[in-house]
Amino acid sequence: MWGKVVLTALLCLFTIGTHAMHRETITAIPKVRPDQGDGALLLPPTMTQIMALGHDSLMADFFWLYTIQYYGDQMLKERDPVHLYHYFDTLTTLDPDFEYAYIFASFVLSGTPEGRAQSIQLLNRGIRLNPQAWILPYQLGFVYYIFEKNNLAAAEQFAKASKLPNAASNAARLAAKLYEREGVDDCAITKDLWAEAAKSASDKDTAVRAQKYYIETTIRCDLLDLNRAVKTYISQQQTARKQAAAKVKPAPGASPPPVAVVRPPANPQTLVNAGVISGIPADPLRRAYRYDARSGQFKAETLPWQPYELKPEQFAR
Repeated sequence: MWGKVVLTALLCLFTIGTHAMHRETITAIPKVRPDQGDGALLLPPTMTQIMALGHDSLMADFFWLYTIQYYGDQMLKERDPVHLYHYFDTLTTLDPDFEYAYIFASFVLSGTPEGRAQSIQLLNRGIRLNPQAWILPYQLGFVYYIFEKNNLAAAEQFAKASKLPNAASNAARLAAKLYEREGVDDCAITKDLWAEAAKSASDKDTAVRAQKYYIETTIRCDLLDLNRAVKTYISQQQTARKQAAAKVKPAPGASPPPVAVVRPPANPQTLVNAGVISGIPADPLRRAYRYDARSGQFKAETLPWQPYELKPEQFAR
């Protein structure tokens, strides 16, 4: 008889505990609008892991597919993917060895200061849990250099990546360059990073995104070089005119003749003829850069996508 009483008491306790857990789970589900994702997937990552009942990898696969679908849907509808970090946090909690999840997260989260902090947090977790994966410190160096503009922190991560098995061949070179040029925005380094990102991408969307960044970086660097060349040409011509004027001796009591102001070159070929540049580059889409002789400014043709980092004033109108 006492056995039945004890068993009944245990069943009651189990029922009460299950009910309490159910209430806690329901309370933990955030209230979200239908267009912001599935609220049931916004449970704390540890709770989701418990609910996976040991099938963490299977649950992680589901979250990966859902996260990709959610991100694509929000981008298509031009909405802010406000829950993206939570999905990546849950995904990497379920499968901490899923290296590409950290990589993809760093690309899609790093567009804002808050997102960059989140991507750095995820990458640091990945590095801690996957100490032999060279791609994770390499990607953290990428984020520090490209988005945070922190050359020293980037150099440290590239150096760390270079010491790991099968590391990218450019990791040590990038670290050395960044240590040497700490605080400098080096076009060659940026292009090298985006080229490597496009080459090593595991999916088409990331590869296309990296390729677009590479194109924009090339255009930005070409414009910098061309517009610096115009300034160099003007400076050289101004110096030459001053030297020529200094050789002319004015008549007694007369003032030296004023040195004429040098105008920007009439066309880009003038820069080549003067030896300031070796040739006039085309942009990566094989289009000529536009030159305005009145302002002495080179500008780019508009891109067939919404620019990631090029500014409106860098395009010809």
